[in-house]
Amino acid sequence: MSKKREIKDSYFHKFEGIAPEGFLLVPEELFDLLKDFDNWKEFKHNLEWVYDNSKKIVLKKSYI
Repeated sequence: MSKKREIKDSYFHKFEGIAPEGFLLVPEELFDLLKDFDNWKEFKHNLEWVYDNSKKIVLKKSYI
């Protein structure tokens, strides 16, 4: 991951150190997204989907 991206998304990355090794903390709103079948299919075939959507949710909440 580039340093520019880490700085841009620093609010999101500060939570990375909290999860135990091998785990990823996700916002509760992510589970609501997975109720949609199209999102579920994308999640099953692309695990980066979890990371990207979690980041969007956290960053959106940080500006509210």
